[in-house]
Amino acid sequence: MVHNTTALRCGKVLERLPVLLDRMRAMLVRFLNTVQAAHVSFLDAGTFERWSQPSARGNRRLAGIDLNKVRNRHVLDAVVSLSTAPDGFTVAQVAGKVRERSGWNEERYAHRHAAYDLAKLRAKNFIHRPERSHRFNAHPTAMRAMCAYLLLRDQVIKPLLAGVGRPRGRPPKTLHPIDQHYIRLREEMHATFETLGLAA
Repeated sequence: MVHNTTALRCGKVLERLPVLLDRMRAMLVRFLNTVQAAHVSFLDAGTFERWSQPSARGNRRLAGIDLNKVRNRHVLDAVVSLSTAPDGFTVAQVAGKVRERSGWNEERYAHRHAAYDLAKLRAKNFIHRPERSHRFNAHPTAMRAMCAYLLLRDQVIKPLLAGVGRPRGRPPKTLHPIDQHYIRLREEMHATFETLGLAA
């Protein structure tokens, strides 16, 4: 059931039904690809090193994607969240999504900042722009890598670092399997920190 055919930008008359169905099918396929990328994420050896290296598009040299910088992390998050849009996403949508996630104003992150960040992603083949279009689409393989990074950082690394030095009280009687994994990982990370001489 389609509640808002205006968003699909292909008309409402009956003769346009095949085009409408094609748009809806493409939207569903893009959505399922994104869900699959989030579910089966993948990072091969050397991914982060390649991302951080400078690149070029034509004669234009571009900086790498340094994931230690919060701006780049917000951009990846914005691209992942916009990747299911029916016709792709625009520079303005990425800028708006980054501002929404970061709390920055338009002066701190304007359209020109988003355009530069998307140019860096295009140089790394994370996204592409169809001919005669101002919209972008994410490559499925790049989606897997971006989702893998976001999942690792937000669902594994941050919780582990937050809990590794926290004194543990009495554990609950029943633990979810993921909590059991976290407990074992925290114990190993704490032992690793002690071996490295890091205060936790």
